[in-house]
Order: sequence, then C-alpha cells, then structure tokens
Amino acid sequence: MPVERAELDVSDKAVQAARAAVAHVRRVALLGPQGTWTQQAALELWPGWPMEWHFGAPEQMRSALQQGEVDAVLLPARTSVVGDTPYRAELDAMLMLAGVRLLAQYARMLGYCLLGKDGALVSDVLRVYAHPVALAEAAPWLDVHLPGAQRVPCDSAGHAAERVAQSADRKSASLGPALAGSLHGLLAIATGIEEGPHNITQWWVVGRDAM
Repeated sequence: MPVERAELDVSDKAVQAARAAVAHVRRVALLGPQGTWTQQAALELWPGWPMEWHFGAPEQMRSALQQGEVDAVLLPARTSVVGDTPYRAELDAMLMLAGVRLLAQYARMLGYCLLGKDGALVSDVLRVYAHPVALAEAAPWLDVHLPGAQRVPCDSAGHAAERVAQSADRKSASLGPALAGSLHGLLAIATGIEEGPHNITQWWVVGRDAM
C-alpha cells in the first residue's frame, strides 16, 4: 500500500511522537556495518533504551523482519536534497509483508564530517568514500575544497569508514557522522559538510505493532 509522504518535521513534538510510536520495539535491523547515519538516528529514537541491534544489508534486514527475528527495520526513505533514497523500493517491499506497517517517521538535519586517519589534513585527501546520497548532498563543499579528489560510492557510511580505516596512507577520507569515526578509529578533519540548512533526511520505522 502506498505511504503518504509526511513533511520533513524535525521539531521536538515530531521526535516525541516518533518515540512514542516505537516504544514497544526492542529488536531493530539497521544498515551495516556500524557507523551509519541510520545507527545515529536509531540511538536518538531509542535513547539509552535496552535495545538489540541487527546490522546487515537491506535484503538481510527484510528477511529478518519477515522471519520475526526483529521487531522493526530502520532505513532512510528520503532527503530534502535528493528526494527518495535508494532504499525506498526496499521499504515499499517490506510494507507488503503480512502484519507489517509504517510505525513512525523520523527526520533530522545532517551535517557530515570528513573523517580521516590521525594526522591527516584536508589537503592530503585524494579519495573520498561515501554513500551516493552523501556524495550528492556534500557535492557543493567537495567542489570547492576537494575538487580533484576521487569520489568513491559505498554501500553505507559505515562501509566508507571501514575502507578508510583499512587504507595504507592518509590520502583517503570518508563522509559520515562523528559516530563512524569513533567506531572505526578515525578523526574528523572537517565538520559541517552539507549542502545547506535544508539538508534533512527522513527515516522510516517499518515493523509490527506490539503483541
């Protein structure tokens, strides 16, 4: 069933409403590996709650939901800069599963960090790893500050941070939340990288109601 789009509301009232709608959820499938904006959003939706996180690819997340291994899935559905995300089709497919519905929508404003190894400078960076949506949202900053750097698409911010952590030099960096840096041993060498103050991402919590 098609889901009506909600406004990208980042107000405290909207956040509280989203938290109330998912208060029964304790097992959540998230885009892996760790360090994604989706994980950051999850920590904000269920702040300090006793949760069980399952990290994986979108198809693994759908399987976990279908098999009852998780109560819900959290994925970004759209952004104010690029529109529908690549995960929208997967979310729509999940909503076709028996007993599954859209539990809540959660939106927040993003401000990417450029994450690199200890001692790296912006001027050192020759490659930027990031999710395609992040590359699109940060393109204006990259065009000015790193116009010659190669932009390498990755499955997630966590995967991008992993690639940088595994690199042999300081010439690689990734785009993501500060959380990705802390989980993968990277430092923020530039912050506030975004297309503008209207850069908002909306996540959908798709799952089952409380039993």
